[in-house]
Amino acid sequence: MSISVSTIMYGPYHLDAVWPLLETEGSGQIGIEVFPYYHLTYFEQVLKQNVQRLKGCPISVHCPYFSTDPCFSPGTMEYNLNMDYYKKAFACAQLLNAKYMVHHFYNFHFAVEEREKKQDIAMENLVRFKALAKEYGVALALENTEITRNPAENMFTQEEFIRIVLEQTGCKALIDIGHANCAGWDLLELIRTLKDQIVGYHVHNNDGFHDSHRRILDGTLDIKQFLRSARQYTPDADYTIEYVADFNSVESVCKDIAFLKKGGLAEVAHICQV
Repeated sequence: MSISVSTIMYGPYHLDAVWPLLETEGSGQIGIEVFPYYHLTYFEQVLKQNVQRLKGCPISVHCPYFSTDPCFSPGTMEYNLNMDYYKKAFACAQLLNAKYMVHHFYNFHFAVEEREKKQDIAMENLVRFKALAKEYGVALALENTEITRNPAENMFTQEEFIRIVLEQTGCKALIDIGHANCAGWDLLELIRTLKDQIVGYHVHNNDGFHDSHRRILDGTLDIKQFLRSARQYTPDADYTIEYVADFNSVESVCKDIAFLKKGGLAEVAHICQV
């Protein structure tokens, strides 16, 4: 087990805000998942300013998310823009020797009647992203991005997501436990079934309906039960804390890191209540 923090907590302009946290935890103890903002030109300057320090850390890279979507067909403006951002993200992952890059099948929600068409585009584009991953020498980790309880509004059902992961050679799985909670998925079954493919988890909590990325004990997801299953079936997986900016204080995140390190044992459960 290893623990990382996502830089989404610090926004596009304050990536360096992660360093006080890492200094508190000790050098090399905590990894970083770089969350890119390539739609903002200044972000690339911020990234460049932090590259040397990032190279000294365990790294993963998130796919581009804001203002772009990987689920448009070739020839469209949206497709071209997304591919440009993805290539930049792959280059970043290559430069930083990232363990993997996280992939979303889609970012923008769609009309119910578009679901089958969007599924086809997502799978066609996955072939292209896998080719890019091979070109840049970066592993691709497929994330569950479904966040509603109406299957018609989601790209894939749990069963469909499992089948895709199991059938896609050269890909691993990144399970976002907060997304699974919002979508009403059976998280423990997901872990048991995909145990050999899971490289990591995005760790956060919510009320079961809104993808609010709150602290790990602040929600309806049973974090202790999750940790028991994750330890049993995926002992080497990464836990990446992926909170919104409201919960990015060094004190709060360090307490949640301590909770994860202890595996959610009852005697340390109180530390996340601060």
